Amino acid sequence: MPSAAAAEAVKAAVQTCKRLGYNVTVTVVNPDGALLAVLRGDGATPHTIENSFNKAYTAISLGPIQQVDSTAKIYDAMKMNPGFGTWPLPPNPIRGFTFNPGGLAIIVNGSYLAGVGVSGAPKGTIDEQCAFKGREAAMAVIQSR
Repeated sequence: MPSAAAAEAVKAAVQTCKRLGYNVTVTVVNPDGALLAVLRGDGATPHTIENSFNKAYTAISLGPIQQVDSTAKIYDAMKMNPGFGTWPLPPNPIRGFTFNPGGLAIIVNGSYLAGVGVSGAPKGTIDEQCAFKGREAAMAVIQSR
């Protein structure tokens, strides 16, 4: 994942949420969970830093296993798993994972390159909307190369 693409992703997602009236933090991580970019928007609360990382990390870590591209879809896939019952978390949750919407995988030609996570809007579906804009911005950089 090029650093220029990660930088554009966080910028676009923060700006999108700001236009919607929400202060968020956006994080992009590689498949190993290493930080590629983080941008805490003006006024974003402290918990959004860790939560945006968790969303990005979950999308890039579990997305390939579930063959999906978002934390929302991971949640849906796991809640249907009879081994977990009606709640997707195992008794001892894995550190760094969250099943809240707002995390998306960045996939190019079937390869999972990175995860982008957004946190700070009052609903995960709004975080996800901003993450889509971040992913689009990253893809534009990647495709221009």
